Amino acid sequence: MRPDSEFVLLGTGLAPLVTAAELLAAGRRVVLINPEPDFFAEDSEFPLDPLVAADVVSDPAAALRRLVRSSPERALSVLRPGFPGAVESWPTEPHATGAGGLRRDPTAPHVRARSRLWLRPARAVDWPSFEDFYLSSLDAGLKPQLAEGLAAVRRFPGASGRSGLGAQTEARGLLVPRLADVDVNRYRYGLLEFVRERLGPEGLLCGATQIGFIPDGVRFHFEGRARTVQIRDSALVFWTPRLTTWVLGQAKRFEVPQLLPPGIRFWDQWTLRSREALDPATVGVFEEMTVWGELEGAPDAAGTDLLTVLRPGGGVAPGSWSQGLLAPPIASGESIQSLSRICGDLLAWNGFSVRAHRARMVFDWESWSSQGPQDRILSEASPRIELLGGADGALVDVVERARQVAGRLA
Repeated sequence: MRPDSEFVLLGTGLAPLVTAAELLAAGRRVVLINPEPDFFAEDSEFPLDPLVAADVVSDPAAALRRLVRSSPERALSVLRPGFPGAVESWPTEPHATGAGGLRRDPTAPHVRARSRLWLRPARAVDWPSFEDFYLSSLDAGLKPQLAEGLAAVRRFPGASGRSGLGAQTEARGLLVPRLADVDVNRYRYGLLEFVRERLGPEGLLCGATQIGFIPDGVRFHFEGRARTVQIRDSALVFWTPRLTTWVLGQAKRFEVPQLLPPGIRFWDQWTLRSREALDPATVGVFEEMTVWGELEGAPDAAGTDLLTVLRPGGGVAPGSWSQGLLAPPIASGESIQSLSRICGDLLAWNGFSVRAHRARMVFDWESWSSQGPQDRILSEASPRIELLGGADGALVDVVERARQVAGRLA
């Protein structure tokens, strides 16, 4: 173990990797410590902003802000700097096509521009809210469209001309074109391998335990023995739900007043297998569930036969933390009934098979502060310890936030 480092980064997921890459590029010395054996076990980044689905009715102003921030142009401008390779787009950008176009990397992470379609029953009492949102998004330059009946339903992921459609054929739809979603795993692992190569086995450590700060450094156990790293500048703690028990313990030790954890949002993520190829061009929203054809890279002519359904599963109020929350609730009967309404009532599938299910949780930072993620100081003494928010959620927002942290320090 190197005896000292300017910065020690502590956390799981993508945020500490992004900050580490930026600091390394600025010539700073970094050690990255992850208490999880698998760097991405917490699975805390989403390919798109999942909160837009419900906000159209409950908080239309917030939904509009989120949609404006979900442009492919913003995603590419955030994700390309500092990434060790290409970040491609789909559909292809104009300057990357034609005889003089750039060579494209089909294995690179892609930013896809897909339409977002909210589908509601024709007689839904909340439809006037969608009409109002149509006008607001039109004023914001998002070029929304309204559709009715089969013209709306057939654009929903999982619908096709070959399958009979269900009882929602009198539905109405609000469609917003060109919203971004990202190849999460390709981006994660591309950056992980780059940072691991730069730091080496003594600079990037996964599975550390008994982590605690000491004067001028940090002590922990790794691979069966105690280790110490001296910190010349600061320790940066990237706060996600998995670290909350440890964070609250450190706050108590350093006598940090009124440090309560943010609220938590739970999500059920289902992956279903379709009997037919799915059109990947649209991400659908039905009853607050976000639905899309799952793929990596650019879709090929055959499309995809995997349908992802992301369903909100409730939450926990700010400050209501317990160790038991580290195991998100398993899928409920209500969640399975929601799948039946999509696959049976809406898409008229004869049945569906579940390929995978993941229970996910992320912080609800807006419940903690109206200004979103906020940073706190755990200790001003040596080493200075900063507690950083915004390390989970939509991948583009996580990367942007982590890069801002590095820019402030580099």
